[in-house]
Amino acid sequence: MKRIYYNDLFIDDENCCIEVYKECKYVDVEDSEVDDYIEEKLDWGEWHAYVIPQDCNYKVIFNN
Repeated sequence: MKRIYYNDLFIDDENCCIEVYKECKYVDVEDSEVDDYIEEKLDWGEWHAYVIPQDCNYKVIFNN
């Protein structure tokens, strides 16, 4: 399973970090379904940004 945080986050490309805001929603998705799930959510306009912390090359900062 992979946890995907979506929408309530800030991506800072200049500093290579992603800030996940306190109320950021997430879903847990089976590894084999992650790519299709993400593509569907982006295509439908339900998501505008997402991060999978365990697969991310950026530093992920969680604001609690």
